[in-house]
Amino acid sequence: CRESHDACNRLRKHGVLPTRLIDIGTEDSPNPRLVLSRTISDSSKEHAAYMTLSHKWGSAPFLVLSWHNLKEFQEALPMEQVPKTFRDAIYFAHCCGARYLWIDSLCIIQDSTEDWQIEASTMHTVYSNSYLNIAASESENPSEGLRAAKFADLEQPMRFLFQHGAFEGVYSCHYETLSDLEGTNSLSQRGWVLQERLMSPQTIHFTSTVTWECREIFASQLYPEGKEGTLEKIRYSMRIGSVENRHLLWTMAIQNYSRCTLTKTDDKLVAISGIARTLQALHQNDYLAGLWRDNLVEGLMWVPELDNDVFGYGTTCHLAPYWSWASVDGPVSMAFSIWHKNLVFQVLEAKTTPLHGDIFDQVKSEFIKLLGSIYCLGVFDNV
Repeated sequence: CRESHDACNRLRKHGVLPTRLIDIGTEDSPNPRLVLSRTISDSSKEHAAYMTLSHKWGSAPFLVLSWHNLKEFQEALPMEQVPKTFRDAIYFAHCCGARYLWIDSLCIIQDSTEDWQIEASTMHTVYSNSYLNIAASESENPSEGLRAAKFADLEQPMRFLFQHGAFEGVYSCHYETLSDLEGTNSLSQRGWVLQERLMSPQTIHFTSTVTWECREIFASQLYPEGKEGTLEKIRYSMRIGSVENRHLLWTMAIQNYSRCTLTKTDDKLVAISGIARTLQALHQNDYLAGLWRDNLVEGLMWVPELDNDVFGYGTTCHLAPYWSWASVDGPVSMAFSIWHKNLVFQVLEAKTTPLHGDIFDQVKSEFIKLLGSIYCLGVFDNV
């Protein structure tokens, strides 16, 4: 990947580090501890490759960074209290030759709203500049570790050798297996993970098999030569696609994201803000709580999925305008099929005011003015 995938290497900014990192140590000094990146010398930063971890939090409490243990962590992490998934990630990073590891729960002060807001706004750069993202894709919580079946326990790929060699190297396995690995594992149901996968140049998934995902291919032990995955198409569109194509891929991402879960409902917009920041930097468009000004008419045409309690949708607090998909809890669908038909309304004005000053986060007020026809509708029970 590093030798032949141009897309996986050219966008990474060397020397750009997160605020805090876990120094996993060396063979001479193997004790992991928390360090501030500003204490790393400039010459060392250029070669300071770090890895990241994507994991599911679960419902049970576990060791996290707080004001209370900040100084303790800077001296040494209490490894006997560190969850197994984190210990496994530290060991894996060490085996790969990395010096540093970034884990959200150990590198962001969890009882500081200010620190969380600052770090959440730079989350996309943390993952996009990482050397490798480690994904605990089958672990329901941090105590389960990096779970992966041994290759001997898996269904073996079958290699076909044809007489003329035209198809040499073709492997066969159940297509559903790859689909499951790509989008239906435990971790993929977590809301934050969509942007972590999109932003990371390379991700290694520990699931029923070890799986590789980068900006060009999606591969596994059962499919070693790989295939182009859905997220790879989205990444390509974000890099060089037209504005229209980016809007299409954004709505596809939103449909996937709306099916995910969040530990905190308040994170609805911030958990996808990294993708939005990247897109805005590419085409300088106004962002309105999950929608784009130059695509606002089409963006308004979302609907809750009909196999859910449509009129029971709603968030526990005001996060986004009622006209944004982000205002509801649950899967939504976008009206792709009518985008290019004649529309009978237009947006005259639209504005959102952020709650904390960040346009990519929760809003405190909004306004929209439409011009179009009005129809009288009714809602009936048991229909």
